[in-house]
Amino acid sequence: MDPINNVNPSITADSATKEFISLLSINQIRIYAYIISIIGNFNDADDIMQETTIKMWQKFSEFESGTDFLTWGICIAYYKIKE
Repeated sequence: MDPINNVNPSITADSATKEFISLLSINQIRIYAYIISIIGNFNDADDIMQETTIKMWQKFSEFESGTDFLTWGICIAYYKIKE
């Protein structure tokens, strides 16, 4: 228990994980379609999608709930493609 904020970190982390998985499952196909439309190679697109998903999870605490998850994910994918 976090005595300052009176929050159980495991509950907060669990709800963030559930929210991320829910949003990703709804939007993953569209993000992947964006990647494949630019890359054109399924093997490379798979790798970029995996890297994009990892980066999205790492930055999920910066995502503002209620905003456009798809646009946010495509923006991250864009920078992964440029790498």
